[in-house]
Amino acid sequence: MNAGKMNRRITVQNRPSGQDSFGQPLSTGWTDLGSLWANVEPLTGDERFAAAAVSAEITTRVRTRYWAGIIAGARIVLDDGLVLDIEAVLPDRKHTSLEILCKQAD
Repeated sequence: MNAGKMNRRITVQNRPSGQDSFGQPLSTGWTDLGSLWANVEPLTGDERFAAAAVSAEITTRVRTRYWAGIIAGARIVLDDGLVLDIEAVLPDRKHTSLEILCKQAD
C-alpha cells in the first residue's frame, strides 16, 4: 500500500459492549478505538452497483493498513467531521491492508 495515497486522518469508533448491573445495554455513545491514516474515496456508479451485493447503501471505500480492531458495525469519523458506518471489512490475503466499505451515517 502506497503511504502517499493515505492522506486522510480517520478515527475508528465502536459502541461499548456489555450490560450494566440491571442487565441493560451500556451507554449508546461511541468510544474511540484509535486514529490512523487512510485513503478515502467515494465509489463510482459501477462500483456502487457491484457493492450492492454487500449492502444497497455503500457509498465510500476506505483503504488503510491492517488493524484487527476494525469491524463491521463500528464507524469512522473523518478529519472533516463526516461520519461513515462500516458495513464490511475486507482484509487482503496477507493481512497487511484493509478495504472498508461504508455508508454515510444518518
